Amino acid sequence: MNIKFQDLPSLNAEAKEINIRSPESFKRQHWVPRFYLRYFATPETRDTENPQVWLLHRKAGDARLTGTRKVAASKFLYSPQNDHGNREFATETQMGKIESLLSQRWTDLANDFVDINSEPLRKGLSLFLATLLLRHPSHKIRVEESNRKLISAIEAQPRDDDGNPLVQSVIIGDKEVPFDPVQWREYRLCGTRDLHQRFVESIRGDAIYVATLLLKKRWSVVFSEKATWVTSDNPFFVIDPHLTNYQIGAPEAKAMFPLSPTRILCLDELNEPDGQYYRIRDGGEALYNYLVWVNTDGFMISPRHPDEVLLELDYFVREEKKRQGLT
Repeated sequence: MNIKFQDLPSLNAEAKEINIRSPESFKRQHWVPRFYLRYFATPETRDTENPQVWLLHRKAGDARLTGTRKVAASKFLYSPQNDHGNREFATETQMGKIESLLSQRWTDLANDFVDINSEPLRKGLSLFLATLLLRHPSHKIRVEESNRKLISAIEAQPRDDDGNPLVQSVIIGDKEVPFDPVQWREYRLCGTRDLHQRFVESIRGDAIYVATLLLKKRWSVVFSEKATWVTSDNPFFVIDPHLTNYQIGAPEAKAMFPLSPTRILCLDELNEPDGQYYRIRDGGEALYNYLVWVNTDGFMISPRHPDEVLLELDYFVREEKKRQGLT
């Protein structure tokens, strides 16, 4: 199953026109899309121009009600300046196209029983989920750290008579790149703007690869009759504590993504039927909110007051400890 970043499939035969914002409106850029946040807004604001969600930071602060315009957003996150000082909006525009396309089907995904074995839908969702991983600010930090480690490793190598590191090639992931001393001198002198550019390039460069890994997984949806689930500023994550989100391709990696307060998409490689819907047993909802909560260093995003969610999580943890004989 092949997918292209620039040529997205239509997700239904009656797809509406894709609405893309003008670059002038790109100053505040979201790593969790606003169309998605709307589904986790309070019921009374969900259909307004600026829906409100409850936020609770994992490490500090009180719960607060906030409009989605200001949630999971940063100034020019995907629009670095070029050599002329101008902002580049190509990546933000491409991600906007993916969001606009999927937003046309999200009401069905959030509330109904759609065919998640549909090839166009799964391809579109895979690309969307891949960009969610790669556009997160934590990935920007990861790119910067990888850059520092690479520079340190090469600078530690022996030198030739001209003072260049004695390196023939550099292996990055599954690619072997010949070492060029001239390019290396430019690379190690990179500044903040260059690192920002590399982060943005990694979104476009790695999205297809990550999406292909997701397509190899078994997909299923857990659903509840009650609107009980929350999401976070890190909504798509690998649940295994010994794996990072960037090890999503590992056979043992299981991932989840709240589609709405009543639907959670699960990805794994279990020997079970693909494309199934599973009703959650009564009282089992708290496990999924617990996984959302412990897999973010940022904040919970909820349509109901976080205190209510935390009470449920506290009860869940206490009952689990009893079940395991830890109390």
